Amino acid sequence: MNKKLFFLSLSVVYLNILDLYTTWTVLSLGGKETNALLLHLNEGGIGFFDILIKVGIPIFLGAMVYFTNKRAEKEQRGYVIKYLYIVTIFLNIFYLFVVIHNIRMLNFQIQEVMRFVGK
Repeated sequence: MNKKLFFLSLSVVYLNILDLYTTWTVLSLGGKETNALLLHLNEGGIGFFDILIKVGIPIFLGAMVYFTNKRAEKEQRGYVIKYLYIVTIFLNIFYLFVVIHNIRMLNFQIQEVMRFVGK
């Protein structure tokens, strides 16, 4: 696997971990999860299954990228490698925006806590 594709796949995993951490931080400061698939986090917090999904799925996708790339290189199918680049770049952009959104919500929650403490 070439280094660029490996880096893109690994960064998807890192961005998911950062998403998990920032989401947990926002929830711990009293924020609410707005993702319809994860509304259960508002009541029970982040559980083991949530961590497994947030970290396990990107690792699984990274393994798929690795083995698909390996086979595409062996069979000299350059178009498959281009699609892998497109998918991993899209996932990186998507999760980057998710993390940026979480950081903005974290900033808002910190301001709310400071406003409450100041009263």
